[in-house]
Amino acid sequence: MARVSELCNIKISDIDFERGYIRLRGKGNKERIVPVDQKTLDIFNEFLRNRIKYDSEDYLLVNTRNQKLTPRVVQTDIKTIKEKCGFSGSKIITPHIFRHTGATHLRRSGMDISELQDILGHSSPNTTRIYAKNDITKLKESYTMMHPLNHIDR
Repeated sequence: MARVSELCNIKISDIDFERGYIRLRGKGNKERIVPVDQKTLDIFNEFLRNRIKYDSEDYLLVNTRNQKLTPRVVQTDIKTIKEKCGFSGSKIITPHIFRHTGATHLRRSGMDISELQDILGHSSPNTTRIYAKNDITKLKESYTMMHPLNHIDR
């Protein structure tokens, strides 16, 4: 789950198509390597096949003049797509919402909080704690399954 600034800084050479990893450069120019799923790699491959020309040191996301996209351009593009899709003005859809939603899904699917911290590139576990909150359905399920009275034979 890349920050928008990390997304804009991905070079083609940062993508390891064979092993399924991407090198991200985060805040403070810290590097981390994160896994990427095969569907995303396939999309990247198709995207690059349709690109007129590129070098491995080129940025993945570029404009028509082959210059890397800026976070502001990505934010504006998402806003434009949101409006074209007819979402109401009150719906907030930003690059960070995609990151947050993806992280929430990973956590709800059982990803360990320390693994999620590594994926998100958080230097402090406190930043990742927002995802540690359990939703009420999962909490009730766990409570019911583990409550001592549910393990007593009548």
